[in-house]
Amino acid sequence: MPDLEIQCVHCKEVFLFSEKDQEAFYRRNMAPPQRCLQCRPTRKKLETGAASNNRYEIVCDRCGRKDTVPFAPKTGRSVMCSECYSSTRQRVRTA
Repeated sequence: MPDLEIQCVHCKEVFLFSEKDQEAFYRRNMAPPQRCLQCRPTRKKLETGAASNNRYEIVCDRCGRKDTVPFAPKTGRSVMCSECYSSTRQRVRTA
């Protein structure tokens, strides 16, 4: 496998995708990178930052209290407030 030159989709600079990197990506069954090494961390920060700011309002299925959670609740699945969730986790650890 020869080294590949790929154009970054973010900054449009051409970067080298070495033979060693290609093998590592292939072993992990990953697609080739689309962003250069300088743009990859910026993209990851944006993805995790946007996701961490989203909070969803819920009504606890156990105590009925209103709370917020960092994930979108799924229909048909029970959701608990932070207090009920942590008390449930405590019981599981001690059992």
